[in-house]
This record gives sequence, structure tokens and C-alpha cells, in this order.
Amino acid sequence: MPYPAAVVERAMKVQEVMLQALSGKLTWAQAEEILGWSPRRLRRWRLRYQRADRARWAAHTPHAGAAADRTQLSQVGRALAQLGIEHILGYSPQARGRSERANRTLQGRLVNELRAAGIATIAEANRYLREHFQAAYDGWFAHPPADLASAFVPLGAVDLDQILCHEEARVVGRDNIARLDGRLLQIPKQPGRRSCAGLHVLVRRHLDGRHSVWLGPRRLGLYDASGRLLGGGPAAVRSRVKQLSAVRSRC
Repeated sequence: MPYPAAVVERAMKVQEVMLQALSGKLTWAQAEEILGWSPRRLRRWRLRYQRADRARWAAHTPHAGAAADRTQLSQVGRALAQLGIEHILGYSPQARGRSERANRTLQGRLVNELRAAGIATIAEANRYLREHFQAAYDGWFAHPPADLASAFVPLGAVDLDQILCHEEARVVGRDNIARLDGRLLQIPKQPGRRSCAGLHVLVRRHLDGRHSVWLGPRRLGLYDASGRLLGGGPAAVRSRVKQLSAVRSRC
């Protein structure tokens, strides 16, 4: 059932006033007067909008309402930078408004359509999206492009497995182990090196659950989702990881 026009109009007014205040075009005192809210209520809504301003997975924001820190990339920001894709963050009310309007369409219409169709599982919902909703949505909103030239570029010699992953910098411990989210990744003996202790490495958790440890372009080890070394390795290495895991579980 669609919302009454008065309710929708009121919600749009609240959103517009909040975005104007966040951008500095209105003072918070003016926003309070326009909406007819108490200072306490306005403060709650202000915090809600500031916290939702930019998701932490998209960009690092030092504090609420501040500009994103481009020197500290999120996982998404790092992957985009490695692929040479410009990461455009929405600061203006207009940019936020476009996303909010799309969300309103999807939340207000799609959810009701799924309910009306008796869909109760994710698999059924995905099939409905492919077979029904996507074509209808494109029919409502799609427009022919002003320039028919494709904006896609060749991928080139890029290993997406090493980019589309979770990546963290680590320092190898004296026991030749790098750690990531509780996983103990024992680095096997490397040719020409007595130990890897103290090395600054990159630890990656891949989309298939596996982990890998890298020193520059060289992979020092590949591991399964539990942190067990893949592709063989000294028995002492596997035994050491097992001992450390047992000790950690007792602590």
C-alpha cells in the first residue's frame, strides 16, 4: 500500500532540511525552526544523518561530518586505486538525494512486490529480480545515452584475486608468524633467508576464504580458511601453528 502523499511530502521536507543544514546552507537553529522540532529531537536526527554520511567501508572519516581522509584508504578505496578507478564521494545534498530517491523506490516498491508475489527466500527474490523487476525498472527509468561510446576499458594484465580481497599490513613475529583476525599464518622457510621475523608484509584474505602473505611481488605462503599452509611445507611449521592455536584456545 503506498504511503499517503502528505507523509511522503513531509519525509522529503525533513530530508531536504537536514541535508541543507549538513552542507552549511542552513544553520541548525534555522533547521529547528523550519521543522518545528525541539533541540533534543534535532540533535538525534543530526547524529543519525552524520553517522550515515559515508559508510566506513567506503571511506575513512576521522569524525562525524568531516571530509573523508584520502590518505587512509578503506578496503574499497584501496581496490579502486589499484584498478585506476576514481572514487567519487558524495558531499552535496544533490548527490545524497539521488541515492535516497533510488533507495526509496527500491524499498517502497520492490519490498511490496516481493511480498505480493509471496516470495520468502533469497533465491526466489534473486530470480524475481532477474526475470521481472530489472526489466520493469529499466523501462521506468532508463534513458538512451547521449554518447553511445562505451565507457568500459580493458582490464589488462591485472590479477583481480590480489586486489578484490581484504588486505592488511603486518609485521612478522619472531616465530615467523603473521596474524590476521585470529588466524596464525606460519611462513615457511624462504630460499636465501634464515628468518622472516621483522619483515613488513601484506596479509590478504581472498574471496574464497584462503589467505596469503606477500613481501612485495613475492608470495611467502598460501593458506586455507583456517590458516593451514597449502602446497606442502615442513612438518615443523604445521606443528608450530597447531601448538600456538592450542595455547591460544586455553588462554
